[in-house]
Amino acid sequence: MGKGSKAKKPRYKIRAREVTKEVATGQPPPPKGTAERPTDERKARGVWIEPQGTMQAAQPTVDVANDAVGRMYERKLIGKAEEQAARRFQEIRAAYIAEMPDIAQFKSCIAGSVSGYDDGDGNPAILSAYRKIEAMMTPRQRSLVIALCEGGHVPSDVMTYRRLRGGLMAMAGVDRPRKNVVSAM
Repeated sequence: MGKGSKAKKPRYKIRAREVTKEVATGQPPPPKGTAERPTDERKARGVWIEPQGTMQAAQPTVDVANDAVGRMYERKLIGKAEEQAARRFQEIRAAYIAEMPDIAQFKSCIAGSVSGYDDGDGNPAILSAYRKIEAMMTPRQRSLVIALCEGGHVPSDVMTYRRLRGGLMAMAGVDRPRKNVVSAM
């Protein structure tokens, strides 16, 4: 038998795949090298930073108020140091949770392996960083910060807001709150 060559796909089939993609989404695919932009409806619901400088078409438009921390910062309910402390807490908490074994999944005794067993102690740097942040706050403040950073719960009353702010200031190392911030609620 002779050497055969692989049959090439006809061009009309390749073009049909591209047209199908356009029909399915209602929009042609974006050209390569450009960033996707939010719709007008989505822009109305956020606080957006437009790209600056050269290569604007390749840079994304960023929503700075895409979560509860960003919304509180944009409404001037927390300062820049407190916002950065909340962002740092989100990073450290995500790394801390990733280090913990997954014990939530149940396996039957027939499955043969023990779910969630990890004989390692995890990354000591991550664990110590999280414990250090935990020690800076009271348990109530810590629960409020977790509710804000993970659940998106913005406090609705002044006392809860002050406790949350106290926890963020403790993490940020800020001595005292700014004046007249509660009036912005």
